[in-house]
Amino acid sequence: MKCITPILILFMIAVVVGVSGCTSTGSSAQQTYSDGSIKFNYTSGFQNATPPSKVNSGTNDWVDVAFLANSDNTAISIEKNNQLKDPSVGRADTDASINATSGVTMSNVTHTTETNPNGITIFKSTSTIKDSEGTVTYITFYFKDNKGAVYSIGVFNDPSNSQKVSDTANTIFNSLSLN
Repeated sequence: MKCITPILILFMIAVVVGVSGCTSTGSSAQQTYSDGSIKFNYTSGFQNATPPSKVNSGTNDWVDVAFLANSDNTAISIEKNNQLKDPSVGRADTDASINATSGVTMSNVTHTTETNPNGITIFKSTSTIKDSEGTVTYITFYFKDNKGAVYSIGVFNDPSNSQKVSDTANTIFNSLSLN
């Protein structure tokens, strides 16, 4: 009986650990987006969706490439501009357009220029935008593909989900590559 008790205890611990999820690897499964020019990973759970309205501003030359959303309303917007030659101009034009829109307030704006692990120079914009529908936290990357087109990848959600926005943007930033 003394020999069975430790085995039974170890079995029960294994069952509790297995049921509790403590055996998780700690990283969520990832999906990959590719349009032939760019490729990046993002956490699973996102699906193709219809954008609520024109997400990117600036010039009218932005073309919607894809829009992905998940169940907590975090969204990824991918847009492309074949007319722009400088990603920093796309970022500046977008900011100016948002600031010129009546009833819209842009705050907590941070701009950085960073190079990701794959050598892509990315013009990053982080901001909070408030309009009549609510407040949204944005992280947007502007960069050029190998054909000269400027891309915008924006990740956004309400401020209560800002960590999810940041985590999703970091996954995209670290995996973004050009085909």
